This record gives sequence, C-alpha cells and structure tokens, in this order.
Amino acid sequence: MKWLFVTTQFPWPILHGRWLRVYHLARQLCAQGDEVSVLSCQADDPGIGAYNQIKVKVIPGPQRPHIGRGPARCWLGPYAFDNDMARALDSCASQFDTIVLSGSRMLQYAQEASAAPYVVAEFVDDPVLEMKRRLWHTFNPIRGTRRIKELMGQSRYERAFLDRVTVSTFVSEQDGDSFSRRHPHRPVAFVPNGVDIEYFHRPRDYPRKCPAAPTIVFTGYMGNPNNEWAAMFLVQKVAPVIWRSSPQARIQIVGANPSEKLRHLAEPRVQITGHVDDIRLYLWDADVVLIPMQSGTGIKNKLLEAWAAGAAVVASPLACQGVPVGKGKNLLLGTSPQELGDCVIQLLKDESLRRSLAADAQRTVREHLTWSVVTAKFRETIVPSGAHLRQDR
Repeated sequence: MKWLFVTTQFPWPILHGRWLRVYHLARQLCAQGDEVSVLSCQADDPGIGAYNQIKVKVIPGPQRPHIGRGPARCWLGPYAFDNDMARALDSCASQFDTIVLSGSRMLQYAQEASAAPYVVAEFVDDPVLEMKRRLWHTFNPIRGTRRIKELMGQSRYERAFLDRVTVSTFVSEQDGDSFSRRHPHRPVAFVPNGVDIEYFHRPRDYPRKCPAAPTIVFTGYMGNPNNEWAAMFLVQKVAPVIWRSSPQARIQIVGANPSEKLRHLAEPRVQITGHVDDIRLYLWDADVVLIPMQSGTGIKNKLLEAWAAGAAVVASPLACQGVPVGKGKNLLLGTSPQELGDCVIQLLKDESLRRSLAADAQRTVREHLTWSVVTAKFRETIVPSGAHLRQDR
C-alpha cells in the first residue's frame, strides 16, 4: 500500500505524542513493505533527513507554519483553514491508497484527501472528552461559557467533514467510545500507541546508582497543563503521604518547560529538572515511577516508557487508558493521594514486588505494545473498516 501522513507541522523533532506516533507508524509501515510519505508545512533539512533515513518520502507543503488563526472552513469551526495546505494535498491525494489526517485539526482536509480510496482521521485523543474534563477541572463562569462554545463548535466541525472519512482512530477505548456517542454510525477503531522497547530497556551492565534516599519519578512535557497539574498534585498532595513513612524520599519531576509555579515547588527533597538529554537515566534509577494523572485523554506514553524501562509503576486510573492493566500485576493503582502514597510506600518496602511488577510490565509491552505490533494492527484495521464504504464514494 501507499500511505500519506498529513500533519500541521513537520513531525520532527519528536516533541509530543502525535509526532512520536507518526514517526513510528511510518517507520514500521516501511519496514513491513509499504511505501510511506509525509506532507506538512515547513519541513526542514534535519527533519527531512531523519525521515529519509527510515525510507519515508517528504512531499513539499507550504514552507511556513500552518495557519493558526483565521476563517474556519465551516461555521463555528474551531480551526483556521489553510488554503495552501488544501491545494498541496489535492495535487497528490490520488497517488495514494490511504491518507492519514493526523490530529483533529486536519479533519477539515478530508475533502481533498477523499481522492484516495481510504481516508483515516487519526484523532489520537477525543478533543471533546478533553474539553469536558478541563471544563470541570478549572471551572469558572467566563471560561466555562467559552469552553461550552468550543464544545459546540468541535461537534459541528466533526459532522461537517466525517462523511469523507473511512474510519476514525483513537489510542484508547475511552476516547473512541466518547466519539462514538456523538457519531454512532461512523466507523471507529482503537489502535494504542507503542513504545520502542529496545531503546528504553535498561542494559544489563547499567551501573544503577544507589542513592541514600529512595527516588520517586514523574516524567512528561511540563508545558502540557495536564502534566503540570499531575506534578503539582504529586508534590502537594501525594508526597506528604509518602514522607510520613519515608521522610528522606526524593521526588523528581522530569520534563521540559516547567512553569514558574511548578519551579517554586522545588526544595531539597523535590527536584524540578526541566529539559534533560536522556530521560531513560531517570527511569532506570527510579525506585518507583508515579503517574498520578488527574486530567487528560488518550494513552500515556510516559507509562509505556516506564514499563519498557523496567520500572515499578504506581498510577491513577486516567494514566492507564488504552493499555492492558493488571492491577497488582504490572502496576499498582490508586485514586486519592492517600491511596497513591500508600502504594508507593508499599513498593519502597518490598523489593521483590517491585521486581515482579517490572517484569510483568515488560512482558505486557513486548506482547502488546511494541511499535511493530501496533503498526500491524493499525494497517489491518484500515482496509476492513472501509471496505463497505468504498462502494459509496
């Protein structure tokens, strides 16, 4: 098959989960014998080189950032429409078997993409589900009114363009179910994210540090409000529970772009690292990886990375969407600060349990969540999902 991934900005360097997904799906599709191309705005030489190295072709798009503000393509639409991107896609769409529109913003180009037999709306996460969670997480009358308008606009936008789409894909069943309740007659597929287990696996000869105090690690891009809220919840609510039993325990908040508000929480037992060159070193040295997500949608790559790195994980239910979780087998689960803190304390006191969780987590990743497994599932869902629709085009 010939595939085309269409994105707003060129997906390199890998700064967030959607670009990570594009890169690894494209790489694995090529490895499995398909031809893959990428179309986006403003591709640069390092990015083009990175994709050419994995045998993915880069189709020139508008050599500027994607238009972020301006008229939408439909009434109340939440995204500006980029005529240049539409023309670039229209000029090449018929050359491909499958076009993958990456992210909710790209759905509006389904009209141009429909020259291909199969059009995939790769939502990844359900934007309406995320808006609803944020509405209640940070509610106030003014912001709430704006969010309700955004919800109405997003739903109308989806209805305007979904008739040109073969299947909509999501990384978690929760997101897909939320979308299906709005569009009950539209084909939906659940395809989780994967992880590069070879990259994250701790080397056998890795000289793990032995700090005087146990270390609890939370990772993520701190410029994402969901990660910032989780980090603050960890330090302000969960850490005091841990310190009552283990007063020397150290908390490491690892990730780029922490806000000043988050940086102000740093103290001798709390390290706010900012950007790090190699996140694996923190995962490999962690006694426990704690993922106390309180908001957000979709699959959490930080969980997959911790599992692949051989870490013992404690997580909240929101951190576990879209992955096969065995409570007490591949992680410990908690909801309240007390439950999460108690789980961490249990692991700090029980090394054999930490090893057992880590071993089962790595088996989970190896069997279900490598990129090769995920990509095979992604490829297989597209054609069957659209077979009955192709006659209607």
